[in-house]
Amino acid sequence: MNIDDSDLDVAQQKSPCSPKSPCSPRSPRRFSLPGNAWSRFRAAGVIGIFLFAVPLVLLGLLSVSNKKSEFDISNDQAAVMPAAKCFVRPTYGIDAVQTFKDIRFGQAVNPYSGKQTELLLDLYSPGYDPRPVRPAVVLLHGGYLTGGDKTGDSMPDLAITLAQRGYLVASINYRLAPVSAISFQLLHSHPDRAQHIVEMVQEDAKAAVRFMRMMAKEWRIDVNRIVIGGDSAGAIAALYYAYVRGAPEGNSGNAGYSSAIHSVLAISGTLRGQAFCGTIDRELRAHHCKISSPPAPDVVSQISRGDVPMLLWHGEKDQILPIDNARALWERAKAVGVPSFVLAIHNGGHVPIYEGLDPTKPYLEKWLSFVAGSLNLTEA
Repeated sequence: MNIDDSDLDVAQQKSPCSPKSPCSPRSPRRFSLPGNAWSRFRAAGVIGIFLFAVPLVLLGLLSVSNKKSEFDISNDQAAVMPAAKCFVRPTYGIDAVQTFKDIRFGQAVNPYSGKQTELLLDLYSPGYDPRPVRPAVVLLHGGYLTGGDKTGDSMPDLAITLAQRGYLVASINYRLAPVSAISFQLLHSHPDRAQHIVEMVQEDAKAAVRFMRMMAKEWRIDVNRIVIGGDSAGAIAALYYAYVRGAPEGNSGNAGYSSAIHSVLAISGTLRGQAFCGTIDRELRAHHCKISSPPAPDVVSQISRGDVPMLLWHGEKDQILPIDNARALWERAKAVGVPSFVLAIHNGGHVPIYEGLDPTKPYLEKWLSFVAGSLNLTEA
C-alpha cells in the first residue's frame, strides 16, 4: 500500500500543535534529570518536634515486614520530564487519528522456513497536523518470538494514544520462529538460540526505522527523534536493538539509511534470561524460575555511557518476565549515567498496557512525560 503526504493530512486546519507552538521542538541536546529539593523548616519549635519525632517513626518503620519497593526511588528520578504539554495531554481526538494498513517496508528470508517474508506495518498519524516535522515511534508486538501480530497486544491502543499527542507511529510485523526453536528444553541445552532469534527480529525493526527515514520528507518525520518500543518479546528485541554492541543490521530492506534511534519504550522487557518464575516476594524478587541466567544469556552489562534513554514499563507481579529484569536494567543504566525510568505498575502482571493507558491511574502522564523529555520535546 502506498500513501502520500496528502493522505496524511486530509485538511490543513489549524491545530493546537501549530508550527509556532511548543510542539515545534528545539534542536536535540542532552538533558539532565531534575533532583529533589528538601523543604526548609523555619520555626525552631517545628525543628524540635521534627528531630524528636523522626527517630520514633524510623523505629516504627523498621518493625514493618512489608517493605516498600526500591523502585519507589526511581519514580522520583524522572516522574516529570521537561516536555510540552501537547505531547503529554491529547491534542487530537481518537476520531482524528488516521490509520494506514499494511504498508510494505521490507522483506527477508525466514531462516526457519526458508521462504521470503514480506514485512508490513500499520501507520498511525495525527490528524490535520500542520507541523513541518513530527517525532516517530516504531512498535514491536509480543508473542514469545513465535506468534503475534502488529494489531495484537494492544499495539493499536498504544499507537493511538501516542498519535493523539503528535507522534507518527508504526506498528510492525517481523519474522517469527517456530515454537520448536525456542522450547524450554532447547533453551536449557542451547541458551544462545533465543539470542539468535532476537537478533533476527531486531534486524527487521532496523529495516523499519530505515524505512521511516526513507519516508521522512514525505511523511514529515523528525529523523532526530525516533523511538523504538514494544512489549514482551517486542520489548526484548527493542532493548537488544538499542543497547547490545554489534547487533547486526541485517538485510531486511532500505539499505543506505541510518537505523539510529533516540529513546526506548520497553513494556515487560529484559536483556537477561530470567523468565517463567514461580513466585515474586515482597521485595519484588523472583524465585523458582524455569529460565535463569546463567546458563541463559545476560547482556545487561552492555548498556554503556552515552546510550539512549530507556523507559522500563513493568508489572510488579509479572511472573513471566519478572520486574527483577527491569531492576537489573535500571541499576546498570544508573551506574553508567543513562537516563532511565521504571514505571512499576502496582500489582500488575505481564504486559500491563491498559493500566499504563488508563487516564484515571497515576501512570499515563509519567511515561508520556519521560518519552517526550527523552526526545527533548520541550518548550522553545
